[in-house]
Order: sequence, then structure tokens, then C-alpha cells
Amino acid sequence: MRATLHVAFVLGLAGCFDPRAATGVPCAVTGECPSGQVCEAMVCQVPRVDALVVGDAPGDAAMVDAARDATTPDAVASAPQFVGLKSTDGMTMSTTVGTPSGVAVGDLLIAFASHDVETLTITPPDAGWAKVIELANPATRSAAVIYVRFVDDPQAQYTWGFPGVTSNTVYHLAYRGVSPTTPIVDAASSMVSNANLVAPSVSTTLANTQLVVLFSLDQSMGTIGPIAGMRELFDHFVVGGFVVGGSDEPRPLPGPTGTRTAVPSDPGRALCFALARRTAVSFGT
Repeated sequence: MRATLHVAFVLGLAGCFDPRAATGVPCAVTGECPSGQVCEAMVCQVPRVDALVVGDAPGDAAMVDAARDATTPDAVASAPQFVGLKSTDGMTMSTTVGTPSGVAVGDLLIAFASHDVETLTITPPDAGWAKVIELANPATRSAAVIYVRFVDDPQAQYTWGFPGVTSNTVYHLAYRGVSPTTPIVDAASSMVSNANLVAPSVSTTLANTQLVVLFSLDQSMGTIGPIAGMRELFDHFVVGGFVVGGSDEPRPLPGPTGTRTAVPSDPGRALCFALARRTAVSFGT
């Protein structure tokens, strides 16, 4: 028997425009634009000369911008950026994983832990990790869980606990530019018995989010394969007999993401998850 866990969720963006942004980009859904630009017909433009007060000193426009920026809520500028990943496989009761290269304080870490036992008692390293979603399949002896935390020490090592000596793997994926208050927007899960691995749709209410899909295919020695329209982050065989994979995709517009389908070389039963918050990320195992 083979099992696959699929997860989809949405990451929350930090609301901050790049003041060097070019003109002609779409306005934010709130009608806001980068500093020094105005929204005209839902497109960000440099203000016309006649829009400025005649007689102002040369620096007044910048001062007005600064005062406006101090009182105007930030808007989302772009989707969260993938920084990198780091992983460790284990055949023990604990597996230690560091942070990906290049991470900085404030980046979001997504932990994806999977093993070949149906129990969900996968223990996070400390209370700084928040659980997003989990799924177990007793029929095929497999389980996976997703946690998140913000980086406070770029050199930290984290030890994950497993219930007994199991074949396991833990992935840490780092993203930059995620909302510090609402990093994940929504979540859903399902179990699928199909030749294909189908991660469910999630919904986003903001533009410029990031969709992330994760998979864990139990008792397989094949590959998961790429997903059309998504960037493949990893496709990895774990010693002990299961495969994990992950992909992401920027979502410029709000609304339902739709399902995402991977075609494995050695198909089987699937567990599916979908999550969403202020920015979009989708995981499937």
C-alpha cells in the first residue's frame, strides 16, 4: 500500500513597497503605490507636475511623501521570496536539522516532517514552532506534519522527536517577506486514492502571494515528478522506502488557487492538505 500526504497553504506577506519600484506596476488592492507614486486607473504613476502645490520648495514633495507613508497602512509589494532549504533523513527517535544557508532574522521557516509510522506524535524542537496541519494514514503506516516559526537565530539547530526508531525526514524551507502577524492564511486536508497526487485548492484574499505544495509518498522508490506551472524545490527518496517532494508558485492575483497535480512514477494512496493565510503556500504529502 502507498500513501501520499498533500498540503496546501498560504503565507502572509510583509506589507512593504520598494521605494525604487518602477512605474506602470498595478496598484495594490487597497489602491496604494510605492513612495512617490499615485494610483491612476489602478496603475502606479509618478504624479503630474500640476498635481503638486505651486510654490512649494523642491524638497516639499518628499516631505509630503514621508508624512503620508508614516500614516498610511503598508501594502503588499510582491510574493514571499524563497531563500533556501535544508533537510536531514533519519532512522532514529530524533532528527536534527539546521537553518538553510542565507537565512536572516525574521525569515519564515516551514518545517515539513514525515515518517513511516501512522502516529502523529512528531515532537517539535521547542515552543517557538506553531503547528499548521498534520495527517496520518493508519492503513499505510505514514504520517506528516507541518510547523512554522520565524528565525531568531540564523545558526540554530533544531531537533525533531519521533515515536520510536522510524524512517523519517525533516525539511526546513525558508521564505523572506512574510507577514510577521499572519504568515499562513488557510488550511484543508483530504485523503486520495489515485494514480496522481492531487494537492487541494486554497483561497487567498490578497494579491502577490506564494503557493507551496508538499508531498510524502509512502512505500515508494520512485519519483514524484514536477508539477506544471510550479517550480520544483525538491524530489527526494528517503532511506526506508518513501519519497518526499515540494514545489512553489507565486500567485499575483487573489482567489482560489485550484488543485495541483503531480504524476509519480510509482503511484499510490494519497493524503492531501491545503492551507491558507495572508499569503499563499500549498503543501501536499
